[in-house]
Amino acid sequence: MKRILLLLLMLLVNGAALTASAFTESDFVVVNGAHRLPGTLCLPDGDVRAMVVFVHGSGPQDRDETLGPNRFFASLAHAFAAEGIASLRYDKRTFVEKRAGEGFTYREESVDDAVCAARLLHDAGYRDIYIAGHSLGGHLVPLIMDDAREWAAGAVILSGNAFTLVECIRTQVKYLGKQQGLSDALIQSSIDRMLAALPESYVTFDREYNAVQTAARVLKDNPRQRWMVVQGGHDYQVTFADYSQWVMTLGKRATFHYAPTLDHILRPLPAMATPNDYAQEGEVSAEAIAAITAFILAEPAE
Repeated sequence: MKRILLLLLMLLVNGAALTASAFTESDFVVVNGAHRLPGTLCLPDGDVRAMVVFVHGSGPQDRDETLGPNRFFASLAHAFAAEGIASLRYDKRTFVEKRAGEGFTYREESVDDAVCAARLLHDAGYRDIYIAGHSLGGHLVPLIMDDAREWAAGAVILSGNAFTLVECIRTQVKYLGKQQGLSDALIQSSIDRMLAALPESYVTFDREYNAVQTAARVLKDNPRQRWMVVQGGHDYQVTFADYSQWVMTLGKRATFHYAPTLDHILRPLPAMATPNDYAQEGEVSAEAIAAITAFILAEPAE
């Protein structure tokens, strides 16, 4: 019995060693004009078959997109490296500089730096570059892919809202309010306060930007780009309605992966997610990771 336990322990240790040696990580700074965003370049030990640039969700996110004990981008980066896919994740501008406000929009918050990162990687010799935008980052993928069309081969929209950010706020607050048993009047009051707190520059950007229309135009103008949309059914922040909108807009021009039990960061949950779930550590779905890696590594259709 002791011999069997020892063998099992050796297998576990060896497995951990193999996992640890599957990639190397080094510092990489995204320099965009006066802005310097510290990041991490994750390279597989073997040949680099593709490169991914991660783009954060809303708020001042760090490079790993840390949510409680969960490090969504780091988990994806390490899983991708096992398949020969390199990646770059960097601290968001609002995390590094602690600023936003009037005159600052989602373009300055996310788009420009993601485009810059793709260009820097291309200039460094990397090819087959994919933009992986999560949540807000997925919502902004059409703008990023338009500006980065010279350097980015494709995109993966991870739980990205198709509708406006204002509509996304309304949907989330209504869901959370119902979960807490609040009246319709109190829910509406909460929505009004949240929207009133948004800087006018953000509201104007949100009103003028239509993600799905922009996506349709960008794909028409760039027929060689490859796009994928990944969505979970237990995600209360971005819903099946958003996913359906992407499907209707992108149609045969994109690859789709819908998993009924996954939450906003693609973890399996037994029921619709709540904010408290982020305090619990969970594994990103192996099935979702396999679908994304298969898409990135697939040969483009002629």
